[in-house]
Amino acid sequence: MDNIRTRLGLPVEESIGMAEDRDKYDTIRYVYIDTIVDALVKSDLGCHVVGCLLYADNLILLSASVCKLQEMLNICYYVGSGIDMKFNARKSSLLCVGKHFSSNIDDLHVGNEDIMWKTV
Repeated sequence: MDNIRTRLGLPVEESIGMAEDRDKYDTIRYVYIDTIVDALVKSDLGCHVVGCLLYADNLILLSASVCKLQEMLNICYYVGSGIDMKFNARKSSLLCVGKHFSSNIDDLHVGNEDIMWKTV
């Protein structure tokens, strides 16, 4: 985060509180997110209706294949690394729906960190 603040010309020790600083920060954050979304769309790995959903700073990946979902996570990791964005596997989770929702599936990973499957 300090690297992003430095690129924005904001002091690292100062919190973002003023409206113009927040707008500047939001703009650059969405430029980073757009870079990742573009890479995911070009990969053609997600569902053909929608491969990812965005809400605020959350990214939801959708795939009918566990293997392709891992490939999408790899894209997020590598593209994110190139733009100084780190994904937190501990704040991430995997959810399986459909007829195989109760099957044991190996955890996926982002970088070297495992993402655990959630049961409903």
